[in-house]
This record gives sequence, structure tokens and C-alpha cells, in this order.
Amino acid sequence: MSKHELWVQRIADWQASGLSQRAFCQQEGLAISTFYTWLRKLQSLSKELVKEPSAFLPMVIHDKPEPSSTTITVKAEGLAFECSVVQLAQLITELNRHA
Repeated sequence: MSKHELWVQRIADWQASGLSQRAFCQQEGLAISTFYTWLRKLQSLSKELVKEPSAFLPMVIHDKPEPSSTTITVKAEGLAFECSVVQLAQLITELNRHA
């Protein structure tokens, strides 16, 4: 696990704990200054990645992939999305319609 991944997990653990930042750091044996540094880094990175508020688009893809159709897997930030080429084309069309 990289330092980045470790601190993402630590920040998530703190948020889930219900503790103050200082109490969480004392409980986990972390330097509060290091905690603040990583919290700022991750918040800054998050703001850079999300330029606009996220929104869900309602979408239904009616075509089911044929068993022999080519599938594409897109992986980013630990998430994966798999679909057929036809479904991907439908997705892009739908996204362009809402852009």
C-alpha cells in the first residue's frame, strides 16, 4: 500500500470514527501535524479532480451485449466499468446529449 493509499484510508477511518482529529491521532499514534498535512493534500487533490459538482444521469441501456461481442474494461481510481462496444457508444451518445 502506498503512502497516498494509506492516508486515504486513515482519513476515511477518522471520518467514520466520529472522533475529533486530535483524538483520532492520539488513539492511532499519529502526529497531528502529519495528519493535517495529508488532510490538506487529499482535499486539494480532490478539488482538482472535481471541477464541478457531480451529478448522476438517469440512463437505461436496452441492448444486452451479444455473447460474442467485444467488451471493453475501463479502470480508473480503483473502479472498473465493463461494457460492450455498442453499450459504450450508447453511453458516449447519452453523455454528449447532457453535456
